[in-house]
Amino acid sequence: MCAGDAPLRKEVERLLAGEEAPLPFATLAEDLRGVHEQLHAGRLSATGLQLSATPAGGAAEFVDEASSRVGPYKLLQRIGEGGFGVVYMAEQETPVRRVVALKIIKLGMDTRQVVARFEAERQALAIMDHPHIAKVFDGGATATGRPYFVMELVKGVPITEFCDAQRLSTLERLELFTQVCQAVHHAHQKGIIHRDIKPRNVLVTLHDGKPAPKVIDFGIAKALDQRLTERTLFTEYGQFLGTPEYMSPEQAEMSGLDVDTRTDIYALGVLLYELLTGTTPLATGTLRNKSYAEIQRAIHQFQPVKPSTRLTTLHREPLVGAKSPKPGPWSRGRGSWRAGAAPIAENRRADPQTLRRQLSGDLDSITMKALEKERTRRYGSASELAADVRRYLIGQPIEAKRDRTWYVLRKTLVRHRVPLLTLLTFVLLLAGSSVGGWVLYGRSERFALAERKARETATELLWQSYLDQARLSRRSGRDGQRFKTLEILARAAAIRPSLELRNEAVACLALADARTDRPLFRAEPSVSSAFDRAFEYCALGGEDGSLSIVRVADGAEVGRWLSSQGGPLVGLTFSPDGRFLASDQRPGSERQLLKVWRISDGQSVLSVEVPAQSPATFCADGRQFAVAREGQGIAIYDLESGVLARTLPVSGEIDHFVFDSQDQRVAVRRANDVFADLLDGGSGAVLRSFEHPAAVASLAWSPDGAFLAVGAVDAHVYLWDAASGERVGVLSGHEAPVIHTVFSPTGASLASVSWDGTSRIWDLASGSALVRIQGSVASFGPQDRTIAQMLPVGRDHEPRVVELVPPQGFSRIVGREPGRASKRDGLIAPDGRVLLSGAWTGEGESNGLRVCDAAAGKQIARLPIGEVRGIVFEPAGRFFLTTGERGLFRWPYYRNGAEVTIGPPEFLGDYKGQVDLAADARTAALLGGFEKWTFTVMNIDDPQQARTVDCQFGAAYVQISHCGRWAAIGTWNGFSVEVRDLQTLERVFSTPSEASATVAFTPDDRWLIVSDTERLSFRRVGSWEIERTIPMIAVGAMSISPDGELLAITETRGAVRLIDLPSLRTLAVLEPPGTEWAGELAFSPDGTTLAVMTSGAHVVQLWDLRRLRGELAAIKLDWGLPPYPPSAADESPEPLRLQADLGPLAPDSSAATAAP
Repeated sequence: MCAGDAPLRKEVERLLAGEEAPLPFATLAEDLRGVHEQLHAGRLSATGLQLSATPAGGAAEFVDEASSRVGPYKLLQRIGEGGFGVVYMAEQETPVRRVVALKIIKLGMDTRQVVARFEAERQALAIMDHPHIAKVFDGGATATGRPYFVMELVKGVPITEFCDAQRLSTLERLELFTQVCQAVHHAHQKGIIHRDIKPRNVLVTLHDGKPAPKVIDFGIAKALDQRLTERTLFTEYGQFLGTPEYMSPEQAEMSGLDVDTRTDIYALGVLLYELLTGTTPLATGTLRNKSYAEIQRAIHQFQPVKPSTRLTTLHREPLVGAKSPKPGPWSRGRGSWRAGAAPIAENRRADPQTLRRQLSGDLDSITMKALEKERTRRYGSASELAADVRRYLIGQPIEAKRDRTWYVLRKTLVRHRVPLLTLLTFVLLLAGSSVGGWVLYGRSERFALAERKARETATELLWQSYLDQARLSRRSGRDGQRFKTLEILARAAAIRPSLELRNEAVACLALADARTDRPLFRAEPSVSSAFDRAFEYCALGGEDGSLSIVRVADGAEVGRWLSSQGGPLVGLTFSPDGRFLASDQRPGSERQLLKVWRISDGQSVLSVEVPAQSPATFCADGRQFAVAREGQGIAIYDLESGVLARTLPVSGEIDHFVFDSQDQRVAVRRANDVFADLLDGGSGAVLRSFEHPAAVASLAWSPDGAFLAVGAVDAHVYLWDAASGERVGVLSGHEAPVIHTVFSPTGASLASVSWDGTSRIWDLASGSALVRIQGSVASFGPQDRTIAQMLPVGRDHEPRVVELVPPQGFSRIVGREPGRASKRDGLIAPDGRVLLSGAWTGEGESNGLRVCDAAAGKQIARLPIGEVRGIVFEPAGRFFLTTGERGLFRWPYYRNGAEVTIGPPEFLGDYKGQVDLAADARTAALLGGFEKWTFTVMNIDDPQQARTVDCQFGAAYVQISHCGRWAAIGTWNGFSVEVRDLQTLERVFSTPSEASATVAFTPDDRWLIVSDTERLSFRRVGSWEIERTIPMIAVGAMSISPDGELLAITETRGAVRLIDLPSLRTLAVLEPPGTEWAGELAFSPDGTTLAVMTSGAHVVQLWDLRRLRGELAAIKLDWGLPPYPPSAADESPEPLRLQADLGPLAPDSSAATAAP
């Protein structure tokens, strides 16, 4: 085509060389790049007016041959050239002087299409005003009509080269990239799509030492909503506009119809990819020598890898566009990814691992979102892309990962790490302090808990020690035991009240004691002393033979006498009536002077000299004085006349003697003799002799003369029935010979004095020692309330009057004869004053019915009616029934004040077993007794109509229900318990029993209570099924209070357990002193007194529950039920007087008045 035409061939070759440019019209970058190269290569002079070298593209060429000016601009140098335009450095002289870049269409290229695109670029640059976009200053046409425009001269280099040359870090590169995004966003806001964003079109210059990017070359820009020129501008179908490595998939279609701002977002993503990794997603080498179709397919189908991943594959690619740094430690081992990534990392001032870690995560996500093939999944604008990069730079969560909650949280934490670290530090400090505080609190709590447990343990140990001390103190038998024990129990109760403490307190309150720590009277020590029976006066014998009488009430001396004989005055004794005082004065060792003084005037009424150690004593009437004379018997002197009245002949040498209360008998002991002889007081004849295991040391009569107490050198006290000559008891406890014995005025107690330095006060009913006292007990005061105590003080004795405190809430009624109670409850009369119990000794006349005064605690009489097995009162108290060996009797009963009338009895039938009376006072249920095992129901008003049936063997107890429908029958020695219908006498219920079992209906007839040796069973009345049980040991008799609130049951060792029936809670265990075994039980009508008939003894125990609870409440140990109402009974009741008509039961079959 150019054959023979050399100039035409040259032009075609030049144009073909222009085709090697990446795209048509993409010349602005080359033009500016030429300016940059010339500036840095020194080919531009200082004035910028002369070319110092010929540009590589041909010789210097001006606009035309004749001129070097274009309008007001003087062309200085051609600095760039593209396929259709040339860029000159020009100097503007007016109106301002400055160096600019002037772009003009090449000669011969001013076709209509080229001119249209040239004008479009000029217009695009003109409508934009942004610091990071090159500015257009002017435009026009040359004289020949070629268009040109003048713009800002950018002295910069491509952004990637700048970053590598300056070794900018990843964060610094991202700062530049956000400025580029802002510039592109500005163009988009002006409606301009660049369509050719790449490093060569983003030049970086330095402004005030800071890098500033400039986006240039809008030669192929596209307007979105406005015309950039009035000329027709159309992109032909199939025309390839842009650079393939930076081209979006939709731009590669070359239709131009579906390209929007998101095309530039894709190109920005490529630019970001290259800034981060030093290479583009599609490596330049992969597109070389490719056809348009292959380039399009690569752009559409190739899926780029993440920047962090691409970094690990660079060692398999040729290094393009990166300056090789000096080898670093990471460059060892060329086969590893670190070796390939080392130059890239070095240009970013990082090691490969750190760079990879920087790119991983957020930067990978930002870059890959911008490179999405589907443009709807890219960022919506360049500002969104810039904002996401900015979020990364400041540590906020990026939008590319916004849907991942954990990521957002992590980024939020990282972004606010300083305040969060501060907060975390504060929280940690707070938590630490809290944990520390909690640990310290926990430790303190543990310490407090340990301390509390230790304190509780110590308190519990203290409480237990108090309980143990109380038990030991109560059982010590020493004086003050009761008071000391109650003090200990009060301290324990202050810690924790308990049933154990209450039981100890009850047992302690049942004890008598002596308040030796608080004597009622004390005198100065003397050689000897004595008290009268009323404890009104105390006689003191002096070492000088003086005798002083002191009033006990105030300690005043009321009389003083001096014996004419020398020597101390010893052996002082008051007469029983208190009118005389006997003394023993021993002026020598062989003889002694016995004198009797009249208290009223101090005169000596009798003076007898006898051999030393001669015994002497007053007679019981107080009017005579008896002296044992050696070999002459007992001389008895009349004190009124002072002469010998008579002599009682007694053989042998008398060592000690004592008259009974009637002077009818005299007990005598001889020296070292084991016999104590009972002599007739008138004749001296020996009535009885009581032999002992050891020599007799002391003698004492009971106030009624029924018993004789003998102290022996074997440390025992022997009790004898004077009438029968039977030994009725032995009191043991002393450790040395018993040298003195004396009964209390009531005869209930006995004091014994031993050479062991102690005295003991004995309860004669139980045979137990009530209290042990230091020193000697010489005598008892009135009503057993005081004792005379002699405490040794050197060679003398200090006389004292000590209060003897009786039990509180507990008392005994002691019979004169031994016996046992009947097996029956309900023994207290409805009036609450008279108590009836059976006396059974098996000796005929000794059997009978005891009548006792419950208020006074005394037996009134024993009615000798034979053995009594059953007793029951009529509810109104008009009569009572008894059964026994002589059958069933109805006894009229009447009490008017202190007058009690019983009898005469009416015989109702031959029934010897137990009996009960229904609430109608007519229906009686009877058992046949041991002779015949029968059950009888009788109307006592018509005994002939009684109905009798056989019952089980061993039937021993019977009780009628309160409704009068049922009768429960208990057993003796283990057979069965049964219930019978009182109308039909049919057995409606029966259950076997392995031991003796008693029965009782509750007052409301809700339960039938059955006791055996192992448990109490509460059976529902009617169904007879067991509803509740209480485990027990050795259960005996039982009784229910009239109000149905309390259940009393006997246990082992004579104790009685009180149970609150509504709750079945044990309230207390009533343990009496001594070893009496509890038999039958009976509540008083008001439920405040419980009578215990002891088996095998002639004693009835009375528990005053009202007084007992008052004493317990004082030490915080009451059992918590509502208090009893105040007692209406007289505190000092008049003694009862009994008139009993025994009728057919009298020994002589005539009416008789029973005496105690």
